[in-house]
Amino acid sequence: PRIAILQQAPAGRVAKPVGVVGASLPNSPRVSVYEPPLSKDDGGFSFSLLDIPLYIWILFARTQATPEHFQLGGTGMSSTHDLVLNDSDRIEGGPHQVTVTSARLHKEPYLSSPFESQVLFGEVVYVRGYKTDWVHVYSPDAGYEGYLPHEAVDLSQNLEEPTHFVRFPRANLRMLPQYDSPTVRTFGMNALVKVIGHAPPYSQISTGEWILSDALHLKGYKRTDWISNLEQLVDLEYEWGGRDTTVGVDCSGLVGLGLAQIGVMVPHQTKRIEAAVGASTSTTRGGLVPEHLYRGDILFFEGHVAVMISGDRALHATAHKSQMKVVAEPLTTLLENRSRLGKGGITSIKQGY
Repeated sequence: PRIAILQQAPAGRVAKPVGVVGASLPNSPRVSVYEPPLSKDDGGFSFSLLDIPLYIWILFARTQATPEHFQLGGTGMSSTHDLVLNDSDRIEGGPHQVTVTSARLHKEPYLSSPFESQVLFGEVVYVRGYKTDWVHVYSPDAGYEGYLPHEAVDLSQNLEEPTHFVRFPRANLRMLPQYDSPTVRTFGMNALVKVIGHAPPYSQISTGEWILSDALHLKGYKRTDWISNLEQLVDLEYEWGGRDTTVGVDCSGLVGLGLAQIGVMVPHQTKRIEAAVGASTSTTRGGLVPEHLYRGDILFFEGHVAVMISGDRALHATAHKSQMKVVAEPLTTLLENRSRLGKGGITSIKQGY
């Protein structure tokens, strides 16, 4: 079920694994490729003509694997169908459902293409077209168009109505409804699932896996305090374009996840969130700290967004090189850091929910 690919090692040295091909579940191919080391342990450069086939294999595997295969901790579990897109096929319209834990929306149909957002398990996408093994889709939840590997989407017409959403930052799915059953994969906050059975304290979802019932809320449930779940994400790593809390989030992804839990759906982009939410508060006074801020107020900067967790503390996902994570800090610290880096102050404040 799993094959380790080893780099050729000099005499007296242990071969280092550079790739693994295997399957985590039946019909769930996984390819995890790691770059081969370019230097030996002693720092000397090593290269041989015998290495060429290995490098060719790695480059080929990188073009075949889906984005999820390269995410730390991902299971690479694919959808239940086995559809191959041929030139004679044409798939348009929708809606269709995402069947992997998460997948990046690429601007072009290849893995190294830039991306701006992700789709999550159970979300609906609308297919615009296809290209080889990629599907061009529009995601209402992310607010973006882009390309997904075809195995990330159920391209049948069997649309499933989710009954619950995941409220935990990380919720493990198990093979059996018992604590010592192996974890199959992990869903992040706001993944959508259909519950079909119960064996307390677990619930079974339509894929056959079991999830802790307490990790779920009924779809349509609206929290009164949308900030409390976001506070659980403090120290989560910053991830550009991230909405998957098992991996990481960016600033607009963080705010969007929280707002979705109170039924406010916003695009995954700062300026578009600013245009979509709440009424503006009083003047920002040239970027200085306003006198009256409250928990839930949303602060907008040029290319950045944060939320207030109290009258003087802000929560945000920062790409500052000394942090690169979700932080909760005094608003004065956030403003000072931006000023020191030559970035602008507050451009607008939207009244909290």
